[in-house]
Amino acid sequence: MSTSRSSSIRRPTVGEVERAIGRHVAALVPDRAAVQVGVGAIPQAVLESLDGHRDLALHSLLVDAAVGLVERGVVTCAASACIAGAWTSRRPWGRGGCSDFVRDNDRVNMESSEFVHDPDIVARLDRFVSINSALEIDLMGQVTAESLGGRQVAGIGGQFDFVLGASRSHGGAAITRCRPPGAREASRDRAALAPGAAVTTPRFLADWVVTEHGAAKLKGRGERERAAALIAVAHPRFREELERAAATPS
Repeated sequence: MSTSRSSSIRRPTVGEVERAIGRHVAALVPDRAAVQVGVGAIPQAVLESLDGHRDLALHSLLVDAAVGLVERGVVTCAASACIAGAWTSRRPWGRGGCSDFVRDNDRVNMESSEFVHDPDIVARLDRFVSINSALEIDLMGQVTAESLGGRQVAGIGGQFDFVLGASRSHGGAAITRCRPPGAREASRDRAALAPGAAVTTPRFLADWVVTEHGAAKLKGRGERERAAALIAVAHPRFREELERAAATPS
């Protein structure tokens, strides 16, 4: 990566909400896990919260905050099937420090997206933890990370691949993190996805959902239990409305 390209990538601004989400996510990551996380303020907060973990591995993007974990001995790949280092798809994502770390570093294994995103490859990694974002989650656990109603606003990325791989990994987990409050705060807590919304992660693969208010375990739970768990971590402003919706027969 050229210096001019890396210098244009700004460090995310991490606030108290992002730190709260980061702490809740990190609490679900076991030692010796293989962690997949993206870019942005919440992924930054998650990585910052992983200090104190032991023998982690990294899969997919390598970002600046992850480099710090390698340098501090948190990421060692000692328990992973990967080549001792970090797997990243196509290129590192960060400023000069990240690019410098990757250059001529035999601890980093560069592979194509076809390899890194392959659910069969992911499933070979024990304790694989997939950490992805949502635009909306309904009370059944369906996730859209790509549309607002019928309007496409993003691509699917690797979310489905990584969630599917995590479901097949021994000791694996898929964590969906909700965006913090903001201009679209009302859209993230819904009884049902907006009409026309694309389902990125189907309910049968839903595992954990994390907000700044806590973590909801969905895997293995019935419809009512899922709704109750999700309402408990929803923004307090919407809980009463969601409880009414959950109690109303469809």
